[in-house]
Amino acid sequence: PVVIEEATLLDSRGAAVSEVAASSQVTLRVRLSAVRDVQACSVGIEVDDAKGDPLYRFVSADQGLGVGPLKAGSAATVEVSFSAPRRAGHYPVCGVITGADGASIWAAAPVATPLSVVAATPQRHGLDLAASATVVDGPVAAVTDLTSLELDPLDHADGAGPT
Repeated sequence: PVVIEEATLLDSRGAAVSEVAASSQVTLRVRLSAVRDVQACSVGIEVDDAKGDPLYRFVSADQGLGVGPLKAGSAATVEVSFSAPRRAGHYPVCGVITGADGASIWAAAPVATPLSVVAATPQRHGLDLAASATVVDGPVAAVTDLTSLELDPLDHADGAGPT
């Protein structure tokens, strides 16, 4: 029901970035559009390690925040802020859209956005990826109030699954 049009990594000043210091604040700005009418959806991130193994997943439904309702053809922008990993390395960051339940994935960015993390002094090891989301442009929905809705992410005219 929705697609990701664009996903951009930003530093703490709002500038586009592909490299940050360990543990610094990073934001993934996700621009999405509705292919058909949607009552509510959740937007988030998935962060993988250099081998492609999942490290971290956060969706706005985790904090009770959703986007919606959206009419077909309308768009919204959501910013998901998180702390860069404490360990230097390369981390693909992918924008994701889920149903209001935060579990069923409706869409993912076609290409993960690469994030290079460089060592900060002193270097600490491990992960500290607290995250939050903000709807920058578009309607806001309290997804905790929408749990009783019958949202079927696989109900598509082409039968191809989520879009």
